[in-house]
Amino acid sequence: MNDLQQRPRIAMRIRELLLRELGESIDVGLMLGPPEYARAVVSLCRGSRSPELLALGEAFMAASDADHEAQRRRRLKGDPMSLANPAGERAAGGLSA
Repeated sequence: MNDLQQRPRIAMRIRELLLRELGESIDVGLMLGPPEYARAVVSLCRGSRSPELLALGEAFMAASDADHEAQRRRRLKGDPMSLANPAGERAAGGLSA
């Protein structure tokens, strides 16, 4: 799986499972934005008692950490992509960051 697609795919699967298992809907766009929302969703995953949600939450956080580290490295090299959204995703509302 392409690294740029990992976080969105995990977030979409978390959304599906939370909706099915807990009746809770999340905003995938917000999951990919500022980390506060993602941390709240991962906390919900951890409290769900679902092994799959727990694993997905941890995988999402690991992928986020890897994306942030890659962005930091690009910034240190002066790469102009470091100014873009860390994983190149669209921001909430469908507008590019």
